[in-house]
Amino acid sequence: MRFFTLVLLLLVLVLSACGGRTEIRPMIGGQVDDFEDGDARTLLGTPWESVADGGETTSTIFIDTEGHMPGSTYHLTIGGTRPPGSAGNQVSGARAVLGDESSAVDVSTYDGLELALRELQGQQQTFVVQIATASVRDFDYYNAYVVANDEWTRFRIPFNRFSQEGFGRPVDFSGTDVTHVAVFSSGYGPYTLAVDNVRFYRAEADSSQSL
Repeated sequence: MRFFTLVLLLLVLVLSACGGRTEIRPMIGGQVDDFEDGDARTLLGTPWESVADGGETTSTIFIDTEGHMPGSTYHLTIGGTRPPGSAGNQVSGARAVLGDESSAVDVSTYDGLELALRELQGQQQTFVVQIATASVRDFDYYNAYVVANDEWTRFRIPFNRFSQEGFGRPVDFSGTDVTHVAVFSSGYGPYTLAVDNVRFYRAEADSSQSL
């Protein structure tokens, strides 16, 4: 009886450890979404989500064909507002879900994140490009800041340009457990942002100028 109890206890411990493990999938090809399939799901089959968190922030997303990039038919458009005085955690934007606490993608063989942006209200605005990982549990994810205007601009952001804001526990970025990529408004007021060709890139495979 004592032996049976010991075996049962060990089994419970093993199952508990397995249940808390994050399933890691390799990011093959680097492409997150080019939107050419005309839907709001990434090429991994995961959703794009509008994010409006706190206060009177708003956000909506849709797949658009107006004002597209040369050589592209579809892109994602994010429309929203972030009222003056909104706190740092009151965000407005969109994210591509790549995993969660139980699954994530490994992008450690890449050098950075690339995406094309265009501000559709004819204004020059600053936006936050974010990478989230499963190892960060307090929402202090990795952010980089870019300035978009009314012309399509391709941003190639090396991973070493992403950093935590500092309100949470410091966690070194490894790229092995990415759960989402996102774009948020950094300023106040209304905005309309077009997003296209989101992918992780390798520098040696493309010598284009980085941010």
